[in-house]
Parts: sequence; structure tokens; C-alpha cells
Amino acid sequence: MAGILVCVVGPSGAGKDTLIAGARKALEDDDHFVFPRRIVTRQPSEAEDHDTLPPERFATLREQGRFALSWDAHGLSYAIPGLVLDDLAGRRIAICNLSRRALGDARTRFPETRVVLVTAPRETLRSRILARGREDGVAVDRRLDREAAMTNLPVDCTISNTGAVETHVGEFVAFLRGLTADRAPEPFALGRFAS
Repeated sequence: MAGILVCVVGPSGAGKDTLIAGARKALEDDDHFVFPRRIVTRQPSEAEDHDTLPPERFATLREQGRFALSWDAHGLSYAIPGLVLDDLAGRRIAICNLSRRALGDARTRFPETRVVLVTAPRETLRSRILARGREDGVAVDRRLDREAAMTNLPVDCTISNTGAVETHVGEFVAFLRGLTADRAPEPFALGRFAS
């Protein structure tokens, strides 16, 4: 049986990285779960947990098929590292921050895909994005308008991230633990790099 790819999606400012970080901490001793860092052609920041590659290097690795998934959004390129394929072959559950634009490709490539939608009211999203300091109000409103058009996604779990972080991390962790029934991960191979 293959592993499960859990795609955490939602609009900018919904708190996807916060929930993923909380779940990573809560599940750090459970071999069922891996939390690969996505790769982005943007410098890291406190608002987004990722690894960075220059655009030219990213393009080379994409052409070489070194990513499990890749996509473009907002003038940047994003990818999930190829090591995820080893995790899925080992019957693990890989939790990734994914763009809704990449869901079709994810479902095609990985039949055992689950989708967690993280959302919040528009004004909450707007204030969180503005606090990052990367975009002005007009750009943020345009972004939110584009994202509002991406609705009607088939999802397996929805988290309205408006209350206490611990509460919503608990909801997320409960969903993830529910995926482990009858699933024993295979032992890590010696010398394998952690995702």
C-alpha cells in the first residue's frame, strides 16, 4: 500500500505554515509522518517555512525531474522535494503546503492524496498578509480576489483558522492521526536523508 500525500491548501494568510509547524512538533516522535519543506524561488522569511533555490537552479532541477511536484504562482516557482517519493513508497504520510493550482497534478500522480483546506475570513487574511510587509493593500486585495475565485475544491478536512492556534493544531493532528489506521511505516533505510 502506498503512502498518503496530505496537501494543505488555502488562501495566503490562512495560517497553513503555522498549523503544519504545530503538527510537526506534536507528531515528531511518530514515524508515520514526514513534513518535507517545500522549495521556493524566494528568500526565506518568518512568514513562510521553506528552502530557497535561485530560479536558474530550480529550472534545472525541474527539467531533471528531481521534484515530486512543482508549480508556478505569483511570479515564483514552488516544488515538493523528490525525497517525498521515498517516504510515500515507505507507506508514510507526507504533509505538504501546496498550491490549489497543483492539486490536479498531485491527485493524478498520487492516488492516495488527501486535502486539508485552511481558511479564515477575508479581513483576517488581509491583516495577516499586510503584516508580512511584502505587498501593499491594493496588491493584497487583488491577491484575495484571485484566491476567492478558486472555490469548490473537494476537500477531506476544513479548518477555519480563527481561534486559538492550539485548538486548530489539535484538529489538524486528529485528522492526521486518523489516517494511520492499519498503516505501519517501513523502517528508514540506513543513510537516508531526512525530509
